Amino acid sequence: MNPNLVIVVSNSNKYPAKFLIPILKATWGKSNNIKIIYYQGDSNEFKLVGSDLYVPESGKDSRQWIKTIKAYEWVYKNIEFDILFGVTASSYLNFQNMISFLKNESSKNLYCSLPDTYPPYPMEGVSDIKFGSGAGLFLSKDLVRLLIEKQNMVDSSLPNDVAYGKLFIHDHKITLTEGKRQDFRKFPRSKEIDLGQYHYRFDIKANKYPRYLEIFLLLYIHFNVLKKEGFVKKIFNFVFELFFISIFEFLRLLNPLFFLPLLNKARYQILKFSVRLIKSNRISLYMAKLIKRFVSQ
Repeated sequence: MNPNLVIVVSNSNKYPAKFLIPILKATWGKSNNIKIIYYQGDSNEFKLVGSDLYVPESGKDSRQWIKTIKAYEWVYKNIEFDILFGVTASSYLNFQNMISFLKNESSKNLYCSLPDTYPPYPMEGVSDIKFGSGAGLFLSKDLVRLLIEKQNMVDSSLPNDVAYGKLFIHDHKITLTEGKRQDFRKFPRSKEIDLGQYHYRFDIKANKYPRYLEIFLLLYIHFNVLKKEGFVKKIFNFVFELFFISIFEFLRLLNPLFFLPLLNKARYQILKFSVRLIKSNRISLYMAKLIKRFVSQ
């Protein structure tokens, strides 16, 4: 029996979500048999317009955990479901694979995602917290209810997925079930796409690619998931890869987040070399001292 599933997607009016969400809705979001809700803050009241849920909470990142719980609470009260899947906008979902995965899981006491640990590196005096990544998280209805009932116990000083992990695993001894996901930090070749996954996440910002390129990555994944193996798919992938791998690298070079650190590093190396050069020659060292003395007067 297929679980009654609802997908809850984090949205905002900010870049890149406002560009990604329309593409999501036109691709994997067109599912006719799975309910999908896209929620965002900055509203005066709860309001559902089509599949867009407006939540009476600030859209600021610092309020994300509260906004998320409010969205989950609205879904809990207004939509029939057995399992909720919370996901970020930088994602592609394969529902056929997702349903197959869930057939082997219980619809009770289900807390399922990729396991992670906080903090990501050892810190003196700080205990590790095990949690499930919030980039794609299954919660059974009973755990959604628990999260709503215990929201005042959620540690708001932590990232929201870490805080949920602390509540579920550490406070209520709930077992974290390991989920599945494939992350992309660059434009992949078709042979690198695991078509057995149910969740693909775009994390190209980690390699300093502009995030608007996630749109092309999403469309490329969509084509590969839909299209069966054949001559047309091979030709399409060859042309698409040849063009977009080059475009991705070119646009990364133009991204300030990529080239400014390189310029700063180059400037440091030039200054370091110049100081060495001056110190290696007695005349240049003497002149440098004179200039320094003159400037300091």
